[in-house]
Order: sequence, then structure tokens, then C-alpha cells
Amino acid sequence: MPEQTEINATEAAIELAAQNNVDLSQITPANPQGRIGQPDVQKYIEAQANKDAETPETNEGSDDAPKDGEGTQGEDTAEKEAAAKAAEEQAEADAKAKSDQEAQEAADKEAADLKAKEDEAKAQADKEAEELAAKEAQELADQEAAEKAEEEAAKAVDESPKVKKGTALSNFKHDGVYVAQGKPYKGKDEAALRKQGLIK
Repeated sequence: MPEQTEINATEAAIELAAQNNVDLSQITPANPQGRIGQPDVQKYIEAQANKDAETPETNEGSDDAPKDGEGTQGEDTAEKEAAAKAAEEQAEADAKAKSDQEAQEAADKEAADLKAKEDEAKAQADKEAEELAAKEAQELADQEAAEKAEEEAAKAVDESPKVKKGTALSNFKHDGVYVAQGKPYKGKDEAALRKQGLIK
């Protein structure tokens, strides 16, 4: 039991203070004579208990500990900032993805248009080549036919004893070729040959 000889207190107050480890020098008596009574000690004990109850255990001995609600508020703010940053990053990623998609679509369209033009040009070139080949083939066929007709006409003149110089040989007209004076004349009509005196 702590020594209380210098404290003006009742025996009951001293005993109660000793049981609860209370320093009587910290108690202000309600008695006008300055004597500490048991009620004073009891009131002090209750006041200390209430004070301890109001102070969170985690905050004891720390002046820097956050007040009630400060920790939660800080956490909420950090979470909001993190969510805002994540949303901003997601928006940037979406915008980039959209831009990349639009660029790819534009490139695909340009490639498709270019291929279509190349296919069209190739088809046109093939068509022109076919037309040219057909034209050349026709010209060659016409030339061969004309040469053959000339040969046949010349041969007919040589083999016919009835052919006379200056005689019109209408019966030896083959594919536009007239035979006059033993020679074939291609591309000349009968009137022109008569005018030239080749046939009569």
C-alpha cells in the first residue's frame, strides 16, 4: 500500500485509492476543509475509466494517430483517385484501340480499291490483247485468202486456151480479184479495169 501520511484523506478514501492504484495527490476534494473522502476517490476512478474508454487503444501514446474517421476518409480518397486513374487509362486504351481499328480499316479499303483497279486494268489489257490477236488473225486469214485467190486466178489464166489479151475474164473473178491480160488485179472493180484499158 502506498504511503499516504501526507495526504488529508479518510481511511475509506485511502483504502479505495490503494485498491485501485490511485494517487490521492491527483484528487481535488469536494470537502471545504480539504479532506479527501471516499466519494472523491470513487468519482476520480469513474472519471479515469470514462477517459480511458473514450481513447482508442490503437491511439495511445501517439499524438500523430489519426482522429476518428480520418483514416477511413483518407482510404476513400485514395480509392477514388485510383479508380479515376484506372478509368482514364482505360479511356486512353479504348481510344487508341479505336484509332488503330479505323487506321486498319482505311488501309484495308485502300488495298481493296488498289486491287480492284489492278484487276480492272488487267481485264482491259487482256481484252485488248484478245481483240488485237483476233484482228491480226483475221487480217492474216484475209491475206491468205487473197493470195490463194490470186494464185487460183493466175493458174486459171495460164491453163485456159480461151484467154486473149485484153479480154474481160469475169468468170475468173474470185473474191474481188479480176484477171486481165494474164495478171490478177486485187481490189480493183471491173469499171476501173475497163477505164485503164486492161479489160474490154
